[in-house]
Amino acid sequence: MKYIRSINEKKPKGAPEFHHSDAPDANGRFKELGIKDLAAWLIKTRKGDVKKISGSLTQQVVFNRNEDPEYAEKMEKVRKEVYKQLDRQDLIDAMDESVVNEADSYDDYPAAAKKAAQQAIDWKEKYGRDEVSAGTPVGWARAHQLAKGEKLSVDTIKRMAAFNRHRKNSSIAPEHKDEPWKDNGHVAWLIWGGDAGVDWAIEKSKELDKMEESKSLKHIQTLNEFKQVNEGYWSNYEYKKWTEKNGKIRWPKWCKPLMKEIIQGGFMDPVYDAEHNYIYLMWNSLSDDEKFDSDKRKKALGKKPAQLVSDHYNDVTGYTAFFFQGAMIALELSKQVDDQLADMKMPEPAYYVAKEYFKNNGMNYNRSRIFNATVDKLDAWYKANRIQTL
Repeated sequence: MKYIRSINEKKPKGAPEFHHSDAPDANGRFKELGIKDLAAWLIKTRKGDVKKISGSLTQQVVFNRNEDPEYAEKMEKVRKEVYKQLDRQDLIDAMDESVVNEADSYDDYPAAAKKAAQQAIDWKEKYGRDEVSAGTPVGWARAHQLAKGEKLSVDTIKRMAAFNRHRKNSSIAPEHKDEPWKDNGHVAWLIWGGDAGVDWAIEKSKELDKMEESKSLKHIQTLNEFKQVNEGYWSNYEYKKWTEKNGKIRWPKWCKPLMKEIIQGGFMDPVYDAEHNYIYLMWNSLSDDEKFDSDKRKKALGKKPAQLVSDHYNDVTGYTAFFFQGAMIALELSKQVDDQLADMKMPEPAYYVAKEYFKNNGMNYNRSRIFNATVDKLDAWYKANRIQTL
């Protein structure tokens, strides 16, 4: 689908300077002041308006995250300090919506998993690769991790769980009864921790999924408020007010059928099936240059849609935009899965399908809102359509 591009990933060369606001000129304060002092200054000059403060900080992050990541990180710390000084613990909690971090790791797998991996390693060292031909470099790396009791990342745990599809080949074939190290299926199974290791990974994956679901439910109200504070109230009412003043927008013909596909596929709730939300589809159809260059944006979108984006920039480039991009990607991936099913091929789990897409397109998937949204929406589509995976 040609409409999908990464959102706010970088500030391209030649991007415009910040647009003016009615807030006092910073005069270098963003760089010069410490975190606490800058937070206090923002609260004072913006009269405690969290939306205005967060909008200023978000702009600083977007325009500097690649060229000066330390500065961008400082802005996020200032955001948190602002919430702290305003006694808004709910918004501090909402900032941490990425529940299961890729950097999280676990080593509570059973001793039997370590023993199984060590057995495979011992056979390889004793008999050599001529007789022990099973396993890939990735698999043997995993065996050494398990044998040493090292911590495993969430991604590794999920791959171990997915290895369950090879359980049918785990038993020693009769012809290899006396020389089990020659049975590739059995050795490969031991490499990944054997029954104990794979069973642990399956249960651990379920535990992590429950943690994510529980945390999501816990923060659903604060996330909604976080969205409203940082985006404003982008609604059909606001859209009508804008069109009454500036005239109706002629949307591209592809917007309506694309929105219909997204809604019918279950990738967004039906409540989003409204004309004012076409702006999210338009925004996600832009290249990075078009997103940040007002002239290119006007050429790509047309005068009125471009003006709408400029007038409601924080509203239409915020939290909901990430969900729409996740929905658009999930829709595209669902079509790829349909093609695989038509060819009698069993697809991989949603997590790996999405990860492969993001890697191939040079998009960030580590702690990415877009990636998380894509996985959640594609996984929900799998379940709704009772699709079995590898």
